[in-house]
Amino acid sequence: MSTDFDYLSSLNAAQKKAVTAPLCSQLVVAGAGSGKTRVITSRIAYLMNEMGIPAHNIVALTFTNKAGKEMKERISSFLPGISLPFVGTFHSYCVRLLRQNRALLPYPDFTILDTEDQRGILRKILKSFGLEKQLTPAKIHGMISFDKNHLPGQQPYDQPPSPYFQEIKCAYEEEKARAHAFDFDDLLIVVLDLFARVPGFAQAFQSTVRHILVDEYQDTNQVQHELLRRMALGSDSKVTVDSICGVGDEDQSIYSWRGAQSDNMANFAKDFAPVERVKIEQNYRSVQPILQAANHVIANNLSRNEKNLWSDKKADGRILSLSFQNGYHEADTIAQSIKEIGKHKGLKSVAVLYRTHHQSRMLEEALMHASLPYIIVGGIRFYERKEIKDILAYLRLFANPFDRPAFLRVINTPTRGIGAKTEENIMQRWSEQPLLS
Repeated sequence: MSTDFDYLSSLNAAQKKAVTAPLCSQLVVAGAGSGKTRVITSRIAYLMNEMGIPAHNIVALTFTNKAGKEMKERISSFLPGISLPFVGTFHSYCVRLLRQNRALLPYPDFTILDTEDQRGILRKILKSFGLEKQLTPAKIHGMISFDKNHLPGQQPYDQPPSPYFQEIKCAYEEEKARAHAFDFDDLLIVVLDLFARVPGFAQAFQSTVRHILVDEYQDTNQVQHELLRRMALGSDSKVTVDSICGVGDEDQSIYSWRGAQSDNMANFAKDFAPVERVKIEQNYRSVQPILQAANHVIANNLSRNEKNLWSDKKADGRILSLSFQNGYHEADTIAQSIKEIGKHKGLKSVAVLYRTHHQSRMLEEALMHASLPYIIVGGIRFYERKEIKDILAYLRLFANPFDRPAFLRVINTPTRGIGAKTEENIMQRWSEQPLLS
């Protein structure tokens, strides 16, 4: 079969080397703007079209639904009319595995709690502990999530973040169990437990899934990396699947605050050895002066695969670096700069990026003082709207009558004159007699 397909003819030499590599463990170090998505989707198309591998033997894991959708669209454009392999997030793939193996779970008809459900449970627990003034549901939720994204024995805290942390976490886990529910982090942990606990589960999995590809490998955490080890390795810790491909770049790792470990790029090379390494350094997004500045900054990063980003797009004077006395000085200078740019290019051509939300206050004050109109980009997502969450809560309760967070959401929606005391009495009796209808 010819390999001169559109998805190959448009690749540069380094990209083509990664896409057409023989079946093996492969680590693709892809710099920013180097066509990483094109490489991983072309690799999937190459496996299917050139090597004749069926779609059900391939799993591609991403970190966002948006990235998964884009990857599926690209593969479809390369191979129109062909059934696609699974391409999606770690969490969505784990949901699929749990649904397919529900008989192995403690409660087969489980529901999945969203952030608001989790914080609602934690709010009640904090109140029962008398800690509602010392800790917020959001803070303790973040602690629990961060804790769960590290393997047992490798917890991130030298000491518990709160004297009551373990008690709160235990109460939270008990409440979830009563509701026959998992939270977002549980989805990976429960699948990992199936690999470890159920005889033959790994062998059955590997009899079907023979090729694993992972996007943004620098953003994987300990649990995700361990899950991939279980998926790809045999009982002797040798690679059992036909190929595993990690694509990433330590210099683009920005999610350490939620447990991501860029060291997993080095762990990949060690755990899935022997590994073929390919570097993709040509940037298609930026001009050379910007890349020179980027190379200068990222050269200071530790524990990295060295790379030199370059572009054939030449330009001059693209970067202006300024230092300021304080945040107010910075904001005033930005406002005056925007005013000048607006005279020539129009205000709609300007965007101001800041790292954290608290920085917007000084910027907004400076823009208002300069009489410059502005829009803060962001808003409530569709599935976070109250009316949508109310409807979903009813559907969840129909599917899982033990779902307490959903019950508490709908019991007085629409308003039925039920007060907080009545809710408390109902929940207390339900705890005493959990099988009540």
